[in-house]
Amino acid sequence: MRLQCQNCKADIQYENINIQENICYCISCEEAFQISKLLDAESIVHYDKPKDTDVIYIEDNHSMGFQIQPKGFKQAMFLFIFSLFWNGISWSMLGFSLKDERWDIVAFLSIFCLIGLFVGTLTLFHFVGKFTYMMNSATAFLKWSIGPLNYTKKIAVRDITNVHEAVIYEENDQPVYGLSIACGKNNSYKFGSNLDAEERNWLRGEILAFLNERCPDFRRLKN
Repeated sequence: MRLQCQNCKADIQYENINIQENICYCISCEEAFQISKLLDAESIVHYDKPKDTDVIYIEDNHSMGFQIQPKGFKQAMFLFIFSLFWNGISWSMLGFSLKDERWDIVAFLSIFCLIGLFVGTLTLFHFVGKFTYMMNSATAFLKWSIGPLNYTKKIAVRDITNVHEAVIYEENDQPVYGLSIACGKNNSYKFGSNLDAEERNWLRGEILAFLNERCPDFRRLKN
């Protein structure tokens, strides 16, 4: 879903919405509005589930959630090539330095090798990794998993201040977008770099709809 200006009916951009302060700003007519009034005016537009999406979505009376599937080799091509190049150079130079016992160079190259491991893990996640989002009225759970390995972040609903589109990383100097769960000014949790624009709009709308309709701790911002 998205917010629309009461005056000019233009979409209010994500960066001009401050849920914590219950205020948003329309750059088209240069006016500020209380989010609660826009919501009460039924200015929310819902997006339908894309027909060709691979995202698994579930919802009941008490919770909602979805799982983002890996998109395969095509989506990870750039990271795969970059990872091969970076790790090939870094580990080869580290091997030669260890052989020659150049410990000062070994210490320096170790940093690049660690970066290579991170990039390799990120590439592997694009191939086979899954992201799962689950939320009830009090808590949201974000889970990144690669096979049996996983990392889960738990967020209190009362701490969520925004759900918006964000740049995850850049590929060939072009931004790759996903979604971000913002908790205050300094904490945000990004996911969904393999989602297209239609999928991002749909999932963002479902998260915000659940927050506004099913979560008392979040609904206080509308009062």
